Amino acid sequence: MDDLVLECEKTFYRELYQFGPKNQWLVIDETTETLYVKKRLAVFDLEALRFLKEQENPHVPRVKAYYEEEGSLVLIEEYVQGETVFEAEHGGKLDEKMRQEIVLGVLDALTFLHSAKPPVIHRDIKPNNIML
Repeated sequence: MDDLVLECEKTFYRELYQFGPKNQWLVIDETTETLYVKKRLAVFDLEALRFLKEQENPHVPRVKAYYEEEGSLVLIEEYVQGETVFEAEHGGKLDEKMRQEIVLGVLDALTFLHSAKPPVIHRDIKPNNIML
């Protein structure tokens, strides 16, 4: 039955826009009209994805779905709108209090990710990858 549900769920997402040459698209779930990001991954950890789908943290994009297709993994995750910490810092928009809030949010996200069994390791935390 789970396979049937997954096959149906795959049809929910319609591609709207491709982000550059990367394997990423903006998609819409046509059943809820919610925007998500679709990524095609060659390297992935199913246990980490299962954890991210089952658990929530306000500082980590929620995994909506994932499935194997054409030798890679398709990931559907929450679409986070806004500007990056890099953009805000270079635009002069961050004061000391905002910087502290950002650091606390990143620490909360890392605590959450490292609480998984086995821990989820991000490996690319930088201002360009942190959305406000």
